[in-house]
Amino acid sequence: MTRRRRDDGVTTVEFALVLPIFIFLIGIATYFSWMFFVQSQVDRAADRAARYAAVPYTTSTVVQNNVDANGNVYGPGITISSGTTIVGAYSSTQVTRTYHFCEDEVVNKVNRDLSAGSVRLPATTDDPTTYDVQVFDGRTTGTPTGQVIVGDACAKPNGFVKVKVSKNFTNPFSFLIAPFTGSTDQLTVTGWGRARVESE
Repeated sequence: MTRRRRDDGVTTVEFALVLPIFIFLIGIATYFSWMFFVQSQVDRAADRAARYAAVPYTTSTVVQNNVDANGNVYGPGITISSGTTIVGAYSSTQVTRTYHFCEDEVVNKVNRDLSAGSVRLPATTDDPTTYDVQVFDGRTTGTPTGQVIVGDACAKPNGFVKVKVSKNFTNPFSFLIAPFTGSTDQLTVTGWGRARVESE
């Protein structure tokens, strides 16, 4: 007579053996999904910021001009001959084209396009490589080469605009794999954007 072996609890033991592996796989999937999400956001923000700095925008200012009875216009610094009667003044619009090629503007644009967190720009620093955002153009001179420095006025870029965005973040799903890796350190994600400068 053969004695039958009891299998009570086998399913529980199998579940206990498989559960840590299952949690680890889910943790890895969510961890890297979040990392790829942040990477795509940073790349998109850098690309849009480069385009933003490379395309001119229009501004208009109102200019006051004096006009005499013959329709001649007189402005500041122009001597009006004796006997000329000024009959009034009119306003004209002066249209100018300018660029957002300065780090403050670019940082604001990057932060508007990031859906997770924000980047910063220190007020002053001696090492531009520590910035979260760096803005370059096609210049071949300057220190550092071709880079806009904090506090520079917005200007027309030369040839192209390249924007580097570096973002530190702590992955919210790192706790799922921390028991296996032993680390929940911050990661740095870097994105690059490039756009050709459009002429005025």
